[in-house]
Amino acid sequence: MTSYLRTAGMRLTHERLVILKHICSLERNFTADRIVKDLCEQQHISTATIYNNLAMLCDAHILRLLPHRQQTGAQYELAIGDKHSLRYVCTQCGREVTFKNKAIEQLLLDRHFSNFEPDNFSLVVYGHCKTCRRKKKRD
Repeated sequence: MTSYLRTAGMRLTHERLVILKHICSLERNFTADRIVKDLCEQQHISTATIYNNLAMLCDAHILRLLPHRQQTGAQYELAIGDKHSLRYVCTQCGREVTFKNKAIEQLLLDRHFSNFEPDNFSLVVYGHCKTCRRKKKRD
């Protein structure tokens, strides 16, 4: 991780390393509020420091800000190693499933954009998961 920070021209502050290490320990995407809750009391890192570092890590393409969802607020995910994000999101329970589809990735990569060069992309398909569909049928 430190090599990514150095490549992005970011200083290796203690707080930044603690935040990044904690983010890497999470299994899936997260909200800024979750990081604040997890680290403010334990590590004595201020809320402003966390929010500022999340923004800097997004600018450095280490984190990716996911499309806004009203029920959960802004969410982030690690962007390192995977420049493309494809996922299904259940609008009822919030469950997410990441998937790979080479055809979709290639279609988006081959697409020519005038006056624009994409760095990465995220495709989110919203709907209802199998569990929520079953619950809805029973009701």
